[in-house]
Formats: sequence, structure tokens, C-alpha cells
Amino acid sequence: MDEDLRKLVHIGFGLPIFLLLVLNWWQASIIAFLAFIHNIYIIPLYWERILRGKWDRGIIFYPLSVLLMILLCRSNLWLAASGWSLLAFSDGAASVVGRRAKAELPWNKRKTYLGTGTFIISGLTLSPFFFWLIKGNISSKELWIIIFSVVITGILESLQTGIEDNLVVPFSFLFFFKLGSIVKLKVPTELELKILILIGILAIFSFILKVLDLKGAISAFFVGSGILLFGGVKIFYILLSFFLLSEAATFYKEKEKEGVKRKWASVWAKGGPALLFSILGLPQAAVISLAEATYDTVGTEIGSVSGGFVFSLLRMGRAKKGEPGGISFEGTISALISASVLILFSIWLGIEVNYSLAILLVFGINLLEPLFKVPCKITHSFSNFIISFIAGETYLFLRILL
Repeated sequence: MDEDLRKLVHIGFGLPIFLLLVLNWWQASIIAFLAFIHNIYIIPLYWERILRGKWDRGIIFYPLSVLLMILLCRSNLWLAASGWSLLAFSDGAASVVGRRAKAELPWNKRKTYLGTGTFIISGLTLSPFFFWLIKGNISSKELWIIIFSVVITGILESLQTGIEDNLVVPFSFLFFFKLGSIVKLKVPTELELKILILIGILAIFSFILKVLDLKGAISAFFVGSGILLFGGVKIFYILLSFFLLSEAATFYKEKEKEGVKRKWASVWAKGGPALLFSILGLPQAAVISLAEATYDTVGTEIGSVSGGFVFSLLRMGRAKKGEPGGISFEGTISALISASVLILFSIWLGIEVNYSLAILLVFGINLLEPLFKVPCKITHSFSNFIISFIAGETYLFLRILL
């Protein structure tokens, strides 16, 4: 499959925008979530063999961006439709048309004037249309804001940032249109300021004690600060509990381990989903993602030095101690207890979490985790991020459906 056909498929997946005329936000988010799961675990099984196309990370980020837009704009889906149209139609058309032009942009040789122009012109036409179609009306103020947002997004899309276009396009648009109304970052209280100082101290000592490398310590500060400011003190306490439980497991039989410092990717993999859910205003999902991260980390740390029987779901037989995908009795029990403590602590803090559903979900996802990772063509850290994110999302969907 050549690049043009791949982009036509990209454009075709914009047609489900019309479903927003009849679906509510959680129904639409379930469809986007299933597309996300499909693109991670199913597409790698047939993409290169049947479609003969080159698999790339954009295949994952496309449905993920749509899902996040729907969640962010769950009370105003017309805004999600407007951003989705930019991602599907404008970005796709820009690639198809731009590849045929020779006049390259001076600041980015990979983009052309014709491609960027196509993006902006199509966006100025389609983005207001889908906004009006889903909402039923559009004010002159909203129209001018869309025009401004589309132009700025087109300029940002033309830059060589190194960030995936499937993330830059929709979220730049949302940022310039209504970030102030979607996320309201309040002025930190005196308690929060003290906790921010504590986060900085913990990050510094984590680096000094060689728990994290420098980038990992800096990442930990930003993740912790973000969860505090967006999610509140209670979610930060849950994050702190995850940190203490994980480190206790890490220092268990430390001499038998390699003692490798955790890097920035590991920090974002474990705490990133909770930060994301905190920004989205979904505290229950943040708790579940941290419970999953706790289960995974404690189970790995304890299981890697356990002396008992280790079972592998991948080979359906005995595995070596510390082997990826191996499940030990000691590791599983320790992980289950740690995740239970974290969930019960969140309930004690006043966060409404269904304990039975949460612990069964975390246990089930971690039990099947080795099978989830088989078809993935992504790094171990990104895989951990995805699984924690899936845990939080699945909990939300189950709470709605049950």
C-alpha cells in the first residue's frame, strides 16, 4: 500500500464524525477506545502482510487522539468534531497534496507551501462545518475563534517539532480554542505549595540515592506537580502511596537485583496515565491507573527475586525467575495486596471507587498483560503506559455500563 492510499485510509476514518449526531460522549468514546485497542493489538497481525504498508506509531496515536478529544470535550462534542475533522481530512489532504509539490518550506524541508495551504484552506472550510453540524448553530465569535485556531494549528503542523502530527493537530486546535474553559488551573493553596516543595525534595533525593536518573527525577517532579495541581491533594496522596509501595518492593532483596536506575520513560509510563486522567477531571480512572501501576511494579520487583514456581502464559509452562511475562505466587500475592491497599486508601480519602470491580479489573489486566504485549511493536515503557491507561478507561466504561 503506497503513501497516498494510506492517507486515504487516514481520511476515511474521519467519516465516523457523523456518528456524533446520534451518539453521546461515552458511546462515542467506547468506539474510539475499541479502535485504539484494534490499532495496537490487531493491526500488527495483518497490516504489513495484507495491506503491504509500513506500520508506524501514528496508527496508535490517531484513535488515541480521537478518544482524548471526546473525553476532553464530552460536554461539547461539536468541538471534538471540529478538531477531529482537522486531524482526519485537513491533515490527510495536506499530505496527499503536499507530496506532489516541490516548493519546500524554508523551516521544514519535509513540508511544502501547497501542503500547508491545503491544510489551512480545508480546515477553514470543514472545521466550522462540523462544529455547526454537531452543535446545530455557530456564533460569529465561535467562527472567528475557529479561524484563528485553524491558522495557528496549520503553522504549528508545518514545524519540525519531532512530535507526532496526530497529537499536534487536534490538541493545538483545542488549546487555542478553549483550553481556558476545559482546564482551569487554580492558584495553589498554602498546603499545595508545601507539597510542591516536598515533590522537589523527593525528586532530588531520588536522584542522589540513584533511584532515578537526572531526566527521571525531573520527570517525576513534573508528573507529581501536575497530578497535584490538576487532580488535587487526594490524587497526589495516591501517587505518593504508589511511590512508597513501589520503592519498598524495589529495595526488597536489593542485592539480588541489578540496581538499574529508573529513567524518564519509566516515570511517564507509571505516572503519565494518572496525570492525563487528572487533567481530564477523571479521578477514579487516575486511581485505577495507579493501582495497575502499583500491581505491575510490585509484582515485578518481588517476583524477580522469588524462589518459588514461575509460570509463563506465553509458553503455558514453567518460566525462569525474572523472565518477562513470568508470574510467581509471591509476586502475585504481594502485588494484589499492594494494589488493594492503594484502592482502599483512595476510598478512605473519599474518592468513590468500587473496590470489588477495581481489584478484579487490575488483577485481570495484569494476569493477561503478557498476552497484550505480544503483537505490540512499541517499547516496554510505552506498553506499560498503554496498559495503565486501558485499566483506567475500562473501569470508567464498566462503571457506566454496569
